[in-house]
Amino acid sequence: MPVYLSGEDNNSSIKKIGKYFPWHPHKAMGGSSVNYDKYSKSILDFKEGKSGELNKFLDLINPLLGSNFLICVALSHVAYAAPGPLHKLSNLLPSLGSERIDASNTLIRFKTIDKLSRGGSRSLDTHMQSIKIYNPEIIRGKDILLIDDVTTSGNSLGACKTLLLAAGVKSVQCLALG
Repeated sequence: MPVYLSGEDNNSSIKKIGKYFPWHPHKAMGGSSVNYDKYSKSILDFKEGKSGELNKFLDLINPLLGSNFLICVALSHVAYAAPGPLHKLSNLLPSLGSERIDASNTLIRFKTIDKLSRGGSRSLDTHMQSIKIYNPEIIRGKDILLIDDVTTSGNSLGACKTLLLAAGVKSVQCLALG
């Protein structure tokens, strides 16, 4: 059963809510906060936990979703990092739709990797060797929505998806804010 109401059921794709333009290249090319893309700024503000952005993304995502699935989130580069904005999003989406379950603590980064936006390795292997599944019995046989804030290469989502499928989930659909 597709997770998205939009009819998207291609398990190999990543649905992106909007286009993200990284801040550092923008700034390096002479850009400033005055002419920075508003949607990209919203993503950065969301990642920093700024007020109002969580509700903005809830409003954007909720209409795309159906029901009867678990929600997992892509992970910070830091091992055992405290739950962040994606976890909060995953906590709130179930209250907006029937039979949605927060499973945001299922994926665990057990080994810190270099920050990707600062030149860290984006390889699939880097992610595969630093993430594990916690309590796989919770997700076995279930449909999963896997959410990330920003995707560049898709390898972080790809590694999480591979691990989830290997743990016996029924299907995984990926969604990125940008």
